[in-house]
Amino acid sequence: MQNSGNMMSDCSSGKGSSEQFARLKFWETDDLFSCPIAGICLTVPEQKQLIKKAGIPLKNATLFEMHEILVASAKNENSLSRKIDSLLVRKFSRKSKSLLSMGEEELKTLWRSSFDAGDYVVIFWYLASCRNLSRKFRREIFGDIHMSMHRDSKERAQMVGQMALIKEERVKMAESVSEESAKRKALQKEFMALQREFKALKAHLATLEKERAVTQTALEKIKEHKTDSRLEELKLENCKLTVENGELAEKLAAFVRQAKSFEAEKRRLSEELSHKGESEALFQKEIREIMALLCKMKSCDKSCPSFDLCKKRVLIVGGITKMESLYRQIVESSGGIFEYHDGHVKGGLNRLECSFRRADIVLCPVNCNSHAACILVKQLGKKHNKPVQMLSGSGLSAISQGIRIPDVSSCGSWHSSPVRGIKSI
Repeated sequence: MQNSGNMMSDCSSGKGSSEQFARLKFWETDDLFSCPIAGICLTVPEQKQLIKKAGIPLKNATLFEMHEILVASAKNENSLSRKIDSLLVRKFSRKSKSLLSMGEEELKTLWRSSFDAGDYVVIFWYLASCRNLSRKFRREIFGDIHMSMHRDSKERAQMVGQMALIKEERVKMAESVSEESAKRKALQKEFMALQREFKALKAHLATLEKERAVTQTALEKIKEHKTDSRLEELKLENCKLTVENGELAEKLAAFVRQAKSFEAEKRRLSEELSHKGESEALFQKEIREIMALLCKMKSCDKSCPSFDLCKKRVLIVGGITKMESLYRQIVESSGGIFEYHDGHVKGGLNRLECSFRRADIVLCPVNCNSHAACILVKQLGKKHNKPVQMLSGSGLSAISQGIRIPDVSSCGSWHSSPVRGIKSI
């Protein structure tokens, strides 16, 4: 750590004010803190804006390359380090005023509680900028942040697994919603046909009622004129119409009951479809939250053993073709180069073998590959002396676990470790 004379102020004295706090500039801070300050205290949009204002080209630069530029600027005073320092002061100086009067023991207690609660950005910047903070406390702060990166990596792998399960459940839910929607449409169509038939029967019944009324009127007239023969004939016709009317009334009642049953089924399906829509919205919200958490947990530095795959080319043979973009995201977010082959070897053997020659790591999900394709992958692995991982599943969790089995901390050779459900050849 660099120190300066006239601006020195003791952060651990228990006395201070905004005038007495003579902080370290960004380029004066301890080398331990250059990386965490750049990664924790600055958002990605702020990092891009700072580099752009400093006149440094940003085209096609990755997040890690931007991080390297910011950390490198901390070695000395320059245009970029001054801009970073100015932004940090504007961002945190007012929020950290309450810390000026605290001694080192009080700061230690506040640091531990803030770190455990996950709300420690302001106090971290303040402590990193203190001139006379003890070396032991500085190492303790760095150790807490460094080890949290390891925990974040493990939690990120768990989140990837959870996201894969949610995506599978979402696919099943979408299929179920589609089936229910088709069933609902068919029932609605049948219900409309029954309504039309019901209206026709009702009209026919009305006609019969009119005929019956006419017959009854004629019968009354015949009774008045005492024409017995015609009366008997009309009685027979009236009985026949009464029987027919009763049958039609029963049929109409049956149709009414059936129509009510279809109406109840329609309401049930509408409620179920609405519930499934709410479940779908909930799943989409959970996926967005997990993706946001995954993006936050990508913060890491060169001191982490699982920092990246050292630009190794990862070839995935088989799996779910529609999930190729998700496979690519997992590999490239871990620092690897992604390559994919769908596992169909008929007419494509030369392309698969060319991919094997370029690959450093080969992953083969056995549950989404033919037996012949799995055998061919093993043969090509032995022929070209390539490390091959046979994965029991093709989900994101299996792929994520597969690329984390090798020890790439020294950017050297592939070392496999025994993991349940994964075979190495």
